[in-house]
Amino acid sequence: MEKEQRKRQRRRRLLAGGGLLLIMGAGIFAGWQNDKEEQKEAITAAAPETKTEEVTATPEPVSALESLQTRMEERVAKESGTWSIYIKDLNTEDEISINPEQMYAASLIKLFVMESSYENRELLEENSRKTAQNKRNPENGGSS
Repeated sequence: MEKEQRKRQRRRRLLAGGGLLLIMGAGIFAGWQNDKEEQKEAITAAAPETKTEEVTATPEPVSALESLQTRMEERVAKESGTWSIYIKDLNTEDEISINPEQMYAASLIKLFVMESSYENRELLEENSRKTAQNKRNPENGGSS
């Protein structure tokens, strides 16, 4: 019994952490997409009418994590409020952090909603299977 409780607690912690990462990732991705469109518009508007010879320098290779940190820092600078972000690549063990000072998290209800959704996932899947079976059963008004 105690082992089952520990297993549930561990699952809840994993789900809560995963849910938080999903929420943060979705927000960052949405902002990043929006920034790309704004950059394209700004470049198009500022482009000169005459053709000029382009000189390109070879940039130093930047890791994906460094690139992500740069984009996130730019995004956070545009937003109001105080942000603290930490990301760790579980494959490479590389880490990035922005404003790493400890702070209180906001809007924690999302984590509990996400956890409840995961806990009830099996029940939802079972209900979906029963509904599909009922639709196929002629006795219940379905077609065979």
